[in-house]
Amino acid sequence: MKKIATYDGDFVLAADKKWLQLDVLTAASNITSASQGEKPSKTFLNSATLKYADVDEAVTGFCRMANSDDLVFVVRQRNGKFRVLGSEAFETNVNPSQDSGMAVTDASGTQLEVSTTDVCPRHTTPAGCSPRKAQSIVLPASSWWTKARRLKLKTHLVQ
Repeated sequence: MKKIATYDGDFVLAADKKWLQLDVLTAASNITSASQGEKPSKTFLNSATLKYADVDEAVTGFCRMANSDDLVFVVRQRNGKFRVLGSEAFETNVNPSQDSGMAVTDASGTQLEVSTTDVCPRHTTPAGCSPRKAQSIVLPASSWWTKARRLKLKTHLVQ
């Protein structure tokens, strides 16, 4: 059963594209999946709350891009396995927010609320995306989807 929810093969990127890395706080971040819709057209709403411990210029620039671009997220779970948010069939929505904190002891940082529809929650292996030690990596969807050789999915729902 796990094969129908796992990407088969490596992510193939356009020649000049690379993954962007975000060191999210895994202890403060989570991923959820919930069934949605009516039979026979049911899908899953896959969501993640990703927290990053800074509000610097680099992450603010990323927030600007994520606010309007279609992105693919590969997120390391606490168990060390990876979940994929984003697919060829459905656009990914990202709602970033930042909080600088008011007092010295207040928490500050950036929060990304990621949501996307897919036929099921997707998993991948580290070899599929070469994430190194990053807790989360992100790719503009156009870098992945427009490549001539597309990733083949092991599922009867996708042709």
